[in-house]
Amino acid sequence: MSVAGGGSVDAPVAGDGRAPGVGVPVGGVPGVDLAVEALRIIGNTLKKKTWTFSVNPCDVASNVGGWINPNPVEGSEDAVTCDCSFLNGTVCHVTSILLKTQDLQGSLPKEFVGLPYLQEINLARNYLNGSIPPEWGVLPLVNLTLLGNRLSGPIPKEIGNISTLRSLALEYNQLSGILPQELGNLSNLQRLFLSSNNFSGDIPTTFGKLTNLTDFRISDNSLTGTIPDFIGNWTELESLVSHASGLAGPIPVSIAGLTNLEKLRISDLPGPGSPIAPLQNISKMKTLDLTFNQLSGPIPSTYTELRDIFDGEYVKWANPKLDDFYGLHINCGGDEVIINGTKYNADTYDRAPHFFESTINGWVSSNTGNFIDDHRVPGGSGNIWNNTSELKMIDPQLYAQARLSAVSLTYYAMCIVNGDYNVNLHFAEIMLKDGQTCKSLGRRIFDIYIQGKLMVKDFNIVEEAGGVGKVVIKTIPVTITDGKLEIRLSWAGKGTIAIPDKGVYGPLISAISVDPGSGLDFGVLFKRNIDT
Repeated sequence: MSVAGGGSVDAPVAGDGRAPGVGVPVGGVPGVDLAVEALRIIGNTLKKKTWTFSVNPCDVASNVGGWINPNPVEGSEDAVTCDCSFLNGTVCHVTSILLKTQDLQGSLPKEFVGLPYLQEINLARNYLNGSIPPEWGVLPLVNLTLLGNRLSGPIPKEIGNISTLRSLALEYNQLSGILPQELGNLSNLQRLFLSSNNFSGDIPTTFGKLTNLTDFRISDNSLTGTIPDFIGNWTELESLVSHASGLAGPIPVSIAGLTNLEKLRISDLPGPGSPIAPLQNISKMKTLDLTFNQLSGPIPSTYTELRDIFDGEYVKWANPKLDDFYGLHINCGGDEVIINGTKYNADTYDRAPHFFESTINGWVSSNTGNFIDDHRVPGGSGNIWNNTSELKMIDPQLYAQARLSAVSLTYYAMCIVNGDYNVNLHFAEIMLKDGQTCKSLGRRIFDIYIQGKLMVKDFNIVEEAGGVGKVVIKTIPVTITDGKLEIRLSWAGKGTIAIPDKGVYGPLISAISVDPGSGLDFGVLFKRNIDT
């Protein structure tokens, strides 16, 4: 296949010793070299259907053939890039393949090794399955990005042979097994993203050699052991994120030596408590989250201007002179509606600070945390989501909006008549999508507490409801003895945080209905809901 000017794609370069046989005709057909045949197999395996092999993928003067989209939407780049500087511009080699958010539904082809000059593979946010081919360990990759797919199995130890690798992004998949110690050989690695998989075991001690790391993410896994002290070796580190990784505390003192840190987010550590890490010498810190780690000791005064530090509940009880109530009905995130004669209070407050007091209806709400790296709204402050697709459930007006929280969402009801009640929590997932697309791969996981007691661990709306846009109502009986009811939804660091967009995670609730059990006067409740 000739480029403009008469060159060929991945024709052999005399004496360079790479990939013997590249450029030799395949099957005796002149003009079809091994690199082009590799691209053909790669396209078929990925199920990339827009590549046209009658068009030269390395012809930079052409925008036809499906090899490059010159005006892609950000995050949906679609391009095969070549380096045509070889042999005085007469030979081209494919150096980069970016196929981001293309809804590819195939698997990962080992035939990438037929492109021996390939420096970048970026297949982020597709619908690819299968495992990572160990054969890729011979490629001179600089960037390998596979986040947001359905990949399974372990990370091949052969990936540790790619000494040129600077970025390895495997987040939001279904990968499992122990982390191979061979990854510690990647001395040039700067970014290592492993969050939202099912990795197990300890972090290998060989990772202590990754002294060029600037960004490390390990959240939402099933790791064991403690946070290793050797992270103090990562002196170039700028960002460390570990929410519900499975690793236990304490937070090692060696972290105080990471003076380049700008973002430190470690939460939901099991195991023994520990003193607050001595971070006062890290002058570049912009974001700090050390929530739910059983920390002890005073908060240093140097932390006071940082964002998202030690989020906690802000509790303020409303006017105690309210009338007694025989239940509670809230359309979370939505306007006031009447469903089957029952009035659901509006809940549309969406400003900072995230505390709302409904003095007339006897309840308050507290919403803590900010959505970090939020691509939904500027500043990551949006705590209400409006559905944009057709809803086909009964009473869709209860599910057209939802209340969100980045960390913890609590509703407090006061002056409820003592007795037995059923707490009905209404959920429908309206942010994730259905279908064979990366937007369906998000996993929202949070915990449900009633009266301070954990009632549902690792609640997943889509799994419980049987799909996106479907209703599930969790009914939890409770006995009220002091006139107060507390309902809290809490994110414990699990689930994806960037599918379909960054900032999609944490608790989501559509409505709350608290109804009396046997022995309470339903007639009084019905009248109060209509007249209030």
